[in-house]
Amino acid sequence: MRRNTNSFPNFAGYFFMSYSPLLMTRPLRFENSPFFVPSFFSFLIGIGLIVVGAFFSPIAQAQDTLSIGNKPLILKPSEKPLTQKEGQEGQNSALGDSTATFTTQEDAPAKKDSIPYDASTTHFFYEDDLYYNTQIKRNPDTLVHDFHRYNVVEINDYLYQDLGNWATAATSIFYQMPEEIGTRWGMNAYQAFIKRPEEMQYFNTMSPYTRLYLIQGGQRRSNLDVAFSRNITPDWNVTLFYNRMSSNKVVFKTFRRNDDLNVNQSLGFNTAFQGRRYKLLAHFIFYNQNILETGGLEATQPLEVGEGGNYIDSLLELESSELRYRFLQPVSVNAFGRNFRLYHQYSLTKKGELELFHRAEFRQDFNIWQDANFNQNRNSYRQTFFDAAKVTRSFYRNDYQHLDNRVGIKGRAKDFQYRAYLRQRTYQQRATFLKDSTDILTDSARLELPAEWFVGGGMRYFLDTTNTSWVDAQAEYLLVDAYKMQLFFNHKNISLQAERQNYRPDVIQRAYFGNHFKWNDDSLRNTIADRFALSYAFEPFKKGLFPTKNKKRNAADIDLGLLQNYDSTQVQTFDSLLQNNQMASAFYLRLEPFAEYTRLNRLIYYDTVAQRQQAQGIVSQFRIGTNFKAQWKKFHFKGSLFYAASQGQDIWRVPTFFANVVGYYENSLFNNAMQAHIGLDIHYNTRYRAFAYMPITGQFHVQDEALVGNYPLVSAFFDFKVKRALLFFKIVNLLQDVAGNGYYTTPYYIAQPRSFEFGLQWLFFD
Repeated sequence: MRRNTNSFPNFAGYFFMSYSPLLMTRPLRFENSPFFVPSFFSFLIGIGLIVVGAFFSPIAQAQDTLSIGNKPLILKPSEKPLTQKEGQEGQNSALGDSTATFTTQEDAPAKKDSIPYDASTTHFFYEDDLYYNTQIKRNPDTLVHDFHRYNVVEINDYLYQDLGNWATAATSIFYQMPEEIGTRWGMNAYQAFIKRPEEMQYFNTMSPYTRLYLIQGGQRRSNLDVAFSRNITPDWNVTLFYNRMSSNKVVFKTFRRNDDLNVNQSLGFNTAFQGRRYKLLAHFIFYNQNILETGGLEATQPLEVGEGGNYIDSLLELESSELRYRFLQPVSVNAFGRNFRLYHQYSLTKKGELELFHRAEFRQDFNIWQDANFNQNRNSYRQTFFDAAKVTRSFYRNDYQHLDNRVGIKGRAKDFQYRAYLRQRTYQQRATFLKDSTDILTDSARLELPAEWFVGGGMRYFLDTTNTSWVDAQAEYLLVDAYKMQLFFNHKNISLQAERQNYRPDVIQRAYFGNHFKWNDDSLRNTIADRFALSYAFEPFKKGLFPTKNKKRNAADIDLGLLQNYDSTQVQTFDSLLQNNQMASAFYLRLEPFAEYTRLNRLIYYDTVAQRQQAQGIVSQFRIGTNFKAQWKKFHFKGSLFYAASQGQDIWRVPTFFANVVGYYENSLFNNAMQAHIGLDIHYNTRYRAFAYMPITGQFHVQDEALVGNYPLVSAFFDFKVKRALLFFKIVNLLQDVAGNGYYTTPYYIAQPRSFEFGLQWLFFD
């Protein structure tokens, strides 16, 4: 049996072969930039690894084989695959539609193309799987669970706030540790829509794989996500992807057609080469976000709000004709950028006990604010640093780029894995704005950022053969004033994390030069953050609470997320599930209590007038609650409940109570041709003073004027699967006009009103 070896589409091959060298050798840069000079030697090391790997790495035969001892393995159709569920962040568990297993070549039928190509013959992995030597393979997600959740807020269990609609600025409600202890850009409002390098999926396919994902929400609200992957050889894969999101701004209970459209687009490619000793991963992504910013809504006439009243709630009582944008004429905001990343490694030993690795990343980000109607909007600006009588527009541009090189050694001996590295990051940042009393772009400010040097490493000990249980300790030191130390323990039902970071301010916090905000202060000190998290999962009714008399049940009646080896083509008995400890009663309950504590010293934040400040005291956050999953017959309930509090300096407010509950009825219809879920998705949190958004700087900041929350957000959904197609129908904000006229997640930006949405995912394997 061999792979499907039809030629790769000419346009994709031309794109990859032509533009990949160009991106590596001629990246865009600022004029007269000496950007690559400090990293020249590490760049040479990277090229050397490529050459060594290409020369010494043997090319595998054009068969899909593995080996045990001296016998090659080959896939045999119609049996169970030796695959592992994805389980990323507790979601997206993925199993194939059909099944296969591994057997020795002597037992395999001598038959070409005998495999039915489906999800079980397509695998993907992440860069971390190579870096940590885990070798975990995952299948594309074909499960119907939570398919109706697709946007940033829903996917993150409503722990984010946005501006009320798709593709708008978003931030976390609770504090999150930064990924870098060194210099960062700091304009993060749209980063949630950009695929992070750690999230990039690298494929290994036995046939061409295409994923089509479409969301349509009415009045030009849509999301299109397309990916195509194909192995050129058994060891070399290329994947192309494109994503587009668009939405209209919300005005009261409706959308205004063709008014203030947000569009977010990203496209790119990745490639993976996996030889016996040399492995290479690379990807390029370009993103472009266009927004017509309104500043939120306000009343056309002054409102009288009684004592204890909430101004933004009063806006919900008005008619659309009594509302207007805070910017009378929308302002154009354009955020775009590109990112190229290369990771490769070469094993000096046959079993990977000693490996050399190199990781390089080049990134550019741009943010442009342009108000062509400054005369109409001038009253919306709190301050202006030019002669407003002589200028007809407001313009600001911020450019940022960095180059990151990491070179080191790593390896794995049985259950022990280690890594150590030397790392360098170089930066450039420039701001361009209007010169005083002119309408000519002649002023610019460049922030001088010296190269940063890091040393780091870590150790991991695996506690089982599945590579999903481990103890890991890692540390990184930035010469000479920043560091991070992390300890992770993950075993069966217990998870523990302890972390300390001493990290530098980001670029925007250090200096901002614009037409309406300015600061430049080197007196900021590093922030120190400590975080502790613990969770423990258990099943309190393992012996059975309500036994059933009908012991034979169709597998579709069981929550697929609870089964490690679910096979949709087989009918399993209730007794077999009991013997495998997969389900111990007709009533199933799994609880996962958790606690999390974060302590912040010298936190940098934006105050009530959106100016940058540094806290003088301690700020702490605490969360305690439980995740849960329950099932009784064909009824399922899952979600999370927790209590939260913030103490110390009053600069980061959080809701006291937070609840997410999904309840649905599951069944198989039309002789098991359709697997269906119908239910409700409910979110609720108590009132609190959420961050406001300053569109000029692109930062969320503290505010004391408005309360958000205390509104039950209920969505009705119908998720179902027919063969390889997943579909959903959904009514968002079902209780509008019953629970209230509307709601906010960010003050002054009314959130999505009641609307109907449709979604489709279709996977093709040929």
